[in-house]
Formats: sequence, structure tokens, C-alpha cells
Amino acid sequence: MFIGGHVGFGLGALVGARRLLRRTTSLGRPALNLGWVAFFALLPDIIDKPVGLIWWELGSRRLFAHSLLFAVLVLACVRLLWPRLILYAWLVPVHLALDSMWQSRYTLLFPFRGWRFDPDPMPPDGLTSYIQLIVWKLTHQPEMMVSELAGLTIIGLYLWSERRQTALLPRGGSPP
Repeated sequence: MFIGGHVGFGLGALVGARRLLRRTTSLGRPALNLGWVAFFALLPDIIDKPVGLIWWELGSRRLFAHSLLFAVLVLACVRLLWPRLILYAWLVPVHLALDSMWQSRYTLLFPFRGWRFDPDPMPPDGLTSYIQLIVWKLTHQPEMMVSELAGLTIIGLYLWSERRQTALLPRGGSPP
């Protein structure tokens, strides 16, 4: 899954979680910060992809940041240091689920199953080959295109919903 899928499905997960937890005000829900959504939804890739591109000899582009240990450390650190962001931090384990990391048990359970990662090779030619691989996957694997379009649709619906809700508020932006 790529950027649109991770951010869109992550956003959908947060909206659903807030509804289940009933984190609303009398006027409705405060808007989610899409910057934090994108940051936490993409954090494992933000860390692991550059490392995999630089050290392609590692044989994977899913490394430590795609492990359960990393997810637990992020949740613990955010809970201790920035508790208001804890809802967003849950997007790291959501990322692992969206990447089907249960199929990569060495990486998911790193370092508890050993000091290695499941193979997920990066092209040895670096960034250019990686971009070509992404384009190939989007054009030849329909499930990749569908997940990206679905994620982008979720983002669009959320933005439309938020804009519609703020348009219903009085001019001052606060309730009467």
C-alpha cells in the first residue's frame, strides 16, 4: 500500500475509533489534524524506506519500524511525552496491519525471532528503480490502484464532510 491508502484508511480508522469512543462535543467532533494523521500513518515508511534505499544490502525495505516493538515504543513515548497525540499514534499499528505484516513474521517480531528481517528487496539501482517499481505496481496490480483510490476517496469525503460542517456554523465559527 502506498501514501493514499495508508493515510486514507488510517483516517477512516481514526474517524471510526472516535465514533466508537464517542469523543465528541455537544456540537460534534473537533476536526482531526491531517498533518498528524499523515505523519503517524506513514511513520514506518518514513523511517524504513530511506534506510532500505541507502543500505539495500539489508535486503528489505521493511525494517525495524515495521515491527511490533517499534509500534509499542511509539505508543509508549507518545503516551508519556505527548498524550494529546495518542489517538494518532495508533496509526502505527494500523500501518502494520495494512501492510499485512503478519506475513513477515521475522520483521513483525523483530528482534524476538532473531536479528534478521524478512526479504522485501529494494531494487539495487536506488530511487529511480524504486519509483519505476511503484508505477509498475499501480498499473499492473489492480488491488494497489483500488486501495490507493479508496484511500484518496476517504480523504476527500472527510474533507468534504468537515467543510460542510464548518459551513453550518454561524459566522464567528462558534456555536450560538
